[in-house]
Amino acid sequence: ELMPKPEEPKVSLQVGVFPKLSEAMRAKRRIESKLNLTVEIVQQWDYYRVLVTGFYTIQETYKYYPEIVGLGYDEILLIDESDK
Repeated sequence: ELMPKPEEPKVSLQVGVFPKLSEAMRAKRRIESKLNLTVEIVQQWDYYRVLVTGFYTIQETYKYYPEIVGLGYDEILLIDESDK
């Protein structure tokens, strides 16, 4: 049986963690312009995490892995907050 979609997207992909905001901004601009995805930068301690957001299911993220890796970001971390 199909689960109803949650009201808001709870799944995101962390595509990189950078020590400099300028590096995170570059990644954000690159992913947004090339893949037309929503990207957020989250500061955590002295680092900037670049997150591609807006996914409702883990399955939705799969098709973007090769594209993100193709841009040079090969340490992708799946973040699923739907169980919180």
